[in-house]
Amino acid sequence: MAGRLGFWNSTVVRAKMSEYLCALTYKEALQFLRGELEPDHIMAESLQTAHIMLRHIPEVDKQLVTAAHFALILEEQTKVFTSTMPRAVESAFPTSALPDKRSALNPIDKGVVGAGWWDVECPDDVPPWSEVEKRHPDFMDQWHKNPLVCQFPGGESYLDVIMRLESVLIDVEMCTSPVLIVSHITVLQLLLAYFKGVPVEEAWKMSLPKFGVVEVNPTSGGSFLCEEHLLSSQPTGDGTSTSLEKRCRDDASESASIMAADVELP
Repeated sequence: MAGRLGFWNSTVVRAKMSEYLCALTYKEALQFLRGELEPDHIMAESLQTAHIMLRHIPEVDKQLVTAAHFALILEEQTKVFTSTMPRAVESAFPTSALPDKRSALNPIDKGVVGAGWWDVECPDDVPPWSEVEKRHPDFMDQWHKNPLVCQFPGGESYLDVIMRLESVLIDVEMCTSPVLIVSHITVLQLLLAYFKGVPVEEAWKMSLPKFGVVEVNPTSGGSFLCEEHLLSSQPTGDGTSTSLEKRCRDDASESASIMAADVELP
């Protein structure tokens, strides 16, 4: 347990991995732009890096890049991760990107708690803990003693969710293109706690905006800058939002992770 929590909070591991990846992608991107490597022989991240580099190449030098290479570079798009829940996949549909569906991003397994009412009784930006208190007082007594390791009866604990999220975090931080994560409130609480540097024991109390996104950008000091953006339109009948589409297509900055709660149910 200590090892996993140590990895979760480790900025050293993240920095070393990022340093190695940046060096390798930069080298391959340069070789690709010079025509020394074909696109089939380099990482996708290197191709995306070449796209970013190309933006800063003077117009006269762009003539040195072949038309085929130029077309491949322009194919860069946002990397989309979703849970396997249909409502999360549908929420990411307006981005036009093929989502990478991960069961690790599925909501916490609540077991016998919340069956038939959890999603209905969740009008706020946090899980319906007050309703759980009314319906399952004995469970909440145990929960308040240690919310990180306390398991839902027949389900998971927040620590269990942390363990399955580690692989997703590695993949997200290795991406050099913008990332969109469409998941559920209990999962996004832990991701937001990680990026904000909040103790994971406090994640269950963190609020996330319904019908909104949280933009996460790395800073030069190794931390992250998190900014909330409320969507201007309510979800449509098919569980999507026109403003989410615009946000994903137009406003994702380079190397940013954007986390969005699925717009149908928390």
